[in-house]
Amino acid sequence: MEVHEAHETEPQSPEIEKIEETLEPAVQTEEPEQEAKKVIPEVKPVTKPEPVSNPDDRKVIDVDQSREEYYSSLSEVLPAEKMPSVTLKSGYQMPKLAFGTYKLRGESCYMAVRSALKIGFRHFDTGSFYENEEALGQAIRDSGVPREEIFVTSKIWRDAMTEEKAETAVEDIVRRLGIEYVDLILIHYPSPCDDFQPSLFNVHSKVDCSKARKDAWRGLEKAASHGWVRSIGVSNFELRHLEDILTMNRLPVCVNQIEGHPYYHPLASLKTFCSDKRIVVQNHTACSRGQAVTDPIIGEIAIEMNVKPISVILQWAMGSNMCPVIRASSHDHMVDAIQSIAEYEEAPMSTNFTVLLDTLDLGMRCTRLKPDTVP
Repeated sequence: MEVHEAHETEPQSPEIEKIEETLEPAVQTEEPEQEAKKVIPEVKPVTKPEPVSNPDDRKVIDVDQSREEYYSSLSEVLPAEKMPSVTLKSGYQMPKLAFGTYKLRGESCYMAVRSALKIGFRHFDTGSFYENEEALGQAIRDSGVPREEIFVTSKIWRDAMTEEKAETAVEDIVRRLGIEYVDLILIHYPSPCDDFQPSLFNVHSKVDCSKARKDAWRGLEKAASHGWVRSIGVSNFELRHLEDILTMNRLPVCVNQIEGHPYYHPLASLKTFCSDKRIVVQNHTACSRGQAVTDPIIGEIAIEMNVKPISVILQWAMGSNMCPVIRASSHDHMVDAIQSIAEYEEAPMSTNFTVLLDTLDLGMRCTRLKPDTVP
């Protein structure tokens, strides 16, 4: 998972575009307190969305024998049990590294997800706006990986920010994915308005954004009560937006997925607030849309560490208490990304390199998102 969340359409170099993207978390090493056990009950069979009685009926991609042989030939890079995870406030475990699917549609999404599952990815990030949930769901079903080993995050779009529409949007997401439940659903943006058009610069002042956020949250809580989703959270929320939700929420805010990369560091006050409230911070656009991968300073650090630049970037994110969401359209880049997790677990980045990376912060968003302008 551009007009949205690390999402635009500016041109990129062919090499750069292959790595990247939009998740939602603060890498917490402490176990949550005892009372924070599953606030949302164990998932029940879905009540409204039709169950997938015959998965073949949901297929949107035809997969021939040669393609299946290709997936079978791929080697596992990181065993699923070695993928580090974080415990959400709902009590569920979320893998720290997520595979983002923004801009991947149809067969390209299906192929990428099948390959990612084969080498060890277990967390996939999508959204209603991405228009790829059907292909993602089929890839999961065709992979043979047990559903309970896979973590799926999706998001409701800004046109669903009423209580009824948010609830229905989750139902639709479950149906499109063709799975019984979604592990995590986020409110994609703190406003129901489109703020990407210059002519609508102050459009947020024309609606009650606070009410829209609260109504959407109530809709997510209703969806959770049906068993359609296990954990709920937000995306691109500033501190004041989170405070809005925390005045009325019944279920915990588990994740805040925000933009974060070497050129744009999330505000310390926002990260501290999330840490205090045990809200996991997930950083989308982790590679600054590929720009950071070719940064000379990051390249020098990579040489010193004897790793790839992507490893430096992801290790910096995890060392900064964030869980990165990356997009990789080539097999080699998928391998580089998942290997960086193993490298981080074996030998985390030194403080000296972290401090050096901190100097790259230019306060430069690489998306057109402007959540700081939303009241």
